[in-house]
Amino acid sequence: MSTNIIITSGKGGVGKSTAAFFLAKELAGAGKHTLLIDSDTALGADEIIAGVGESAAFNWDDILCERCGKEQGLTEVCENLSLIACPKYIPEEVPDDAFSSLAEMYGDDFDYILIDCPAGVDNDFRKAAAPAEKALIVATADEISIACASETAEQLICLGFKETDLRLLVNRFIKKAAKKSRLLNVDGAIDKSGVRLIGILPEDKKIPFMSVTGKGPDQSGKFMLAVSRVAKRITGEDAPLALNKL
Repeated sequence: MSTNIIITSGKGGVGKSTAAFFLAKELAGAGKHTLLIDSDTALGADEIIAGVGESAAFNWDDILCERCGKEQGLTEVCENLSLIACPKYIPEEVPDDAFSSLAEMYGDDFDYILIDCPAGVDNDFRKAAAPAEKALIVATADEISIACASETAEQLICLGFKETDLRLLVNRFIKKAAKKSRLLNVDGAIDKSGVRLIGILPEDKKIPFMSVTGKGPDQSGKFMLAVSRVAKRITGEDAPLALNKL
């Protein structure tokens, strides 16, 4: 069976979907059969980042309502990486077990299923979290985002997650700003969130322009090397945080 992980955040604008996509892509590049489910209804961020918006003919609502077959519902992104798109329009009612059903349906076919959650901790978040055993909480290193990450962790624990299954992923980190105390440093982010750190992804100025330029971050650049380290830690490898390389 697959390892099911939700990628979540307490607030929007922290680069959650970007982190989810590149982690999924890195896992796939390491030979892990990976499925990314976009549960953030009507936004379609993962499809845009992956560059498959027009080719995603079906979505998870189509799969659940049997308007397409199991294989038809998958959009191939690259070798070992498939995506299940979100509906362009919000379904009238999403069943509480919707994503649990998807995870069960595809669990034997993939090593990892990553579920990109809606921002916040509302009912849609709880539905998306239902099939997961682990959670990555994405936050930027500012007071508000870290406070939201702490609240998200508390909500996940209320849903039955163990503290040991929660990890903090600091995204869009700017080392100079942290040194000048404009952002929290690493220790401050960990202490204020109360969540164990899995990694830090540095700010990459190319990412906001990906949908226009069609060019993502350099594979040998600091961002992708940091993503690779986080992906290795997800799979259980002993990969250093390498804060000096951010």
